[in-house]
Amino acid sequence: MKRFSLTLFSFYLLFVGFHSLGQSKISNEPNEFVQLSMNLIAAVKNDADYQKYVNEYKALPLDKLAKSLDTDNKTKAFWINTYNAYVQILLTENPQVLKI
Repeated sequence: MKRFSLTLFSFYLLFVGFHSLGQSKISNEPNEFVQLSMNLIAAVKNDADYQKYVNEYKALPLDKLAKSLDTDNKTKAFWINTYNAYVQILLTENPQVLKI
């Protein structure tokens, strides 16, 4: 469990650096899925209610998502934002994950 926690935390730190890169390059992106990921990460960072975005993720049509993420920047921004948001949610809801 200790090793898992350290690995998870390492990935978190790694991707936090890429988060701003992904958002800054496509901040005007009209892609609905990238916007969803940006809204989720913003809600989590600002301690706002993120549950409505989590519910939207649960209802994502995967075929439409795959077609919509048609560039590397869109794909990276969506998945990095999503990863970062869910790691923060996990750590907020289960702080014992990082207990050493």
